[in-house]
Amino acid sequence: MKLLLILYLLACLINVSAQNKWLKLNGPQGCCISGLFSCGDTIIAGSGLYKGLIFYSFDAGERWQQSNIKLNDRILSFIIADDGSFIAAASSNGLYNSFDLNTWSQIHKDGRYFIGLGKDWNGFLYAGNDIGKIYVSSDNGQTWTISLNGSGNTSNFVLYKDSVLFLGGYSKIYRLQKNISSWDITSFDTLDLNATYKVFSDTIGNIYTQMGGKIFISTNVGNTWKLQSDFGAEEMYDCIYNNRIIGAFGDETPWPGKEWGMALSDDKAITWRWDNNGMPSKFSAAICLAKSSDNTYVGTNAAGVFKSTNFGDSWFPVNNGINAANTVSINLDNEGNLWAACWSNGLYKSTDKGLTWSLKNNGFTNSYLMSVISDTTDILIASTEDGTFRSSDKGENWGLLNSSFYYYFYKDKLNRIYGLSYGAGLYRTTDQGNNWTRLDNGFINGYVFGFAIDSSNNIYTGTYGGAIYKSTDDGTSWTNVYQSSNSSSGISCIAIAPNGNVFAANIDEGILRSTDNGLNWKLVKSDNGFPTTYPVNVNKKGVVFAGGVNSKFYSSTNNGDTWVDITDNLALTEVRDIKFDKDDKIYLATDESVWTSSPDSSVSVKDNSPIIQQYSLSQNFPNPFNPTTTIKYSIKDPGFVKLEVYDILGRKVETLVNEEKVEGDYEANFNGRNLSSGVYIYRLTSGTFSQVKKMQLIK
Repeated sequence: MKLLLILYLLACLINVSAQNKWLKLNGPQGCCISGLFSCGDTIIAGSGLYKGLIFYSFDAGERWQQSNIKLNDRILSFIIADDGSFIAAASSNGLYNSFDLNTWSQIHKDGRYFIGLGKDWNGFLYAGNDIGKIYVSSDNGQTWTISLNGSGNTSNFVLYKDSVLFLGGYSKIYRLQKNISSWDITSFDTLDLNATYKVFSDTIGNIYTQMGGKIFISTNVGNTWKLQSDFGAEEMYDCIYNNRIIGAFGDETPWPGKEWGMALSDDKAITWRWDNNGMPSKFSAAICLAKSSDNTYVGTNAAGVFKSTNFGDSWFPVNNGINAANTVSINLDNEGNLWAACWSNGLYKSTDKGLTWSLKNNGFTNSYLMSVISDTTDILIASTEDGTFRSSDKGENWGLLNSSFYYYFYKDKLNRIYGLSYGAGLYRTTDQGNNWTRLDNGFINGYVFGFAIDSSNNIYTGTYGGAIYKSTDDGTSWTNVYQSSNSSSGISCIAIAPNGNVFAANIDEGILRSTDNGLNWKLVKSDNGFPTTYPVNVNKKGVVFAGGVNSKFYSSTNNGDTWVDITDNLALTEVRDIKFDKDDKIYLATDESVWTSSPDSSVSVKDNSPIIQQYSLSQNFPNPFNPTTTIKYSIKDPGFVKLEVYDILGRKVETLVNEEKVEGDYEANFNGRNLSSGVYIYRLTSGTFSQVKKMQLIK
């Protein structure tokens, strides 16, 4: 069975790769789920955090497919119309319908946020927005008219015993009864005028409403209400009845030793017990709930969908196909395994280049992962919101090292690991994380983001405030080599090219480049915006890759002089980290799991750079010259290149090039203003190649 699955996934990869430049891998799994709907074995999940994704399952959550829709919006609720179509409320984008759950079409928009959807005893559809307007459709969503002009947010609809439609609203509960054409407002003994209420019902005739952490009950169809329980200021995001009352908490509760998660009540919401059995430690906030027969589903703020088959006594993830986890960083270990750190749903490992992933959270006290790295001895270090952890058994088990939170990890040639922290500076460990030494005592502030080490062991690091510092003595002392004019900007990433060029991402300005070991910097790419992340990295061939604002992704094959937009099907996806494996295959950590592309397809077809067939050294032009001339040359393979000028007696006059170069065509300028007239010799060497030519200076 496993072999068939892998063969199927491989076939999918081949098929998708032929159509799109980028391929989203099969994980890490999970994402923010803001809306859930279930009917029998059909489950629909809508993503939040303005991603606008819809996932659907026809087998009770065992396998999910992603719809052909991406709205850069939140998907909040669903309903089925009498004609078999599905209706989705897509926040500010309005209402959409679909007959196959794959292709969706917009059917209504009023410029406001749509939140709740419902259906009455006649099959009429209702949609509520954020200012209290309720729209009704009698033709399965094709046309809509205003049914109620309320105030404040609407929340959700509940059809009670096929005779009363309840609407949760801002400071009110609305009620529409069969054979009565207008909405009325049910009364409260206790009413919070600043709260948005949600409603649900049990199977014995009770109606419940919840706002924040308060639960009310009505035994007379909403005429009067009684407070059953009060969790104080804690937030219960959703509540349903499925054999018992099940509540989803989105904030930490006051119960000792408990966090957010699921609470259960067997006595009409009077008393509650906490039950997160099967949920990861400190998992993301529980936002929405749905039920079908004995199955209960919960959507979380980042960890996808969990399912219970025993009415909440235990939970297990059902995310196969929901591959949109909020991945903040990736790394490869010595065996080529992929490691992905996800914010809110933990650490994942893939041993097959992303075809399958396994969760490696055993020992973590917090599933908010930020970074992970493997040293040369297979020791793994990962940082979570609770501190830094270490594993000595390839990620199977983790133990706490310290309480420090590191934004990113780097490893040098001596197997030393560097940790970049928020507000606490730059640290290094030489003993696999047991002890950490701070290196940045001369920095203006402790917010360190960008980091790189070049082939000469010079260390570069970037900070909040737009500064780049360089150390030539292994971190003992530092020199400020760049300072942005905008003190609120930040250097989010630094990368070293094979030819020694240094690239830095400034979140306010764009991509900076230094060709002289950090002495001078030039802006080579500007997006005129303020991206939340701005990664940059360079592969073995010297191709520069950079993320930009508005979810764009770029590459440059000429050291940053020109850039090509290679976003393609990465649109609306935010890139957080860029890594390459030993074959130069590129992997991207994004807010939708991990994406990949082969070295050839990841560079746009617009980059029609010629393939260099051989080394060559051209005759300088002009020749004779006075006093400047240009020398062109071609490099076939990456390597160290020297271009030197000698006088007729063999004495070196000047070194024009002395650095690593990737394959390509180059040119160098020579100025003989301080030399006398005569014949000079210039020589190009790279690897085993060497060629000499003459030129004449005439003054």
